[in-house]
Amino acid sequence: MYNVYLRRKGAYMTRNYSSSVKAAKDNALVATQMRFDKSGLTKIDRAAEILGSTRSEFVRRSAVQEAEKVLLDQVYLEVDRKSFDFFDSLTSQPPKNGAYEKLMARKSPWENKS
Repeated sequence: MYNVYLRRKGAYMTRNYSSSVKAAKDNALVATQMRFDKSGLTKIDRAAEILGSTRSEFVRRSAVQEAEKVLLDQVYLEVDRKSFDFFDSLTSQPPKNGAYEKLMARKSPWENKS
């Protein structure tokens, strides 16, 4: 199986490795390590203090929010290679109809100004 990610800027395909990833228990906290420069850490501490949270809670919440934004900007499909190739052939070429050619032949609004 293949993972197909549709993004605003195109599609890409990766192999499905989800079966090799061990899932953590629900609601279990897993430790991670990060490195920050002093100015970045100062900004994080100030922001966490303004919100009344700890540094760890602020970083965890911010990272999850950013991850959600990235994931919501995609549509996930799982397809085989033949289906992906068919999809790719459809989306790689402009539509073949008169309306598309007419639209592309029109001048842009900024080109019409004299």
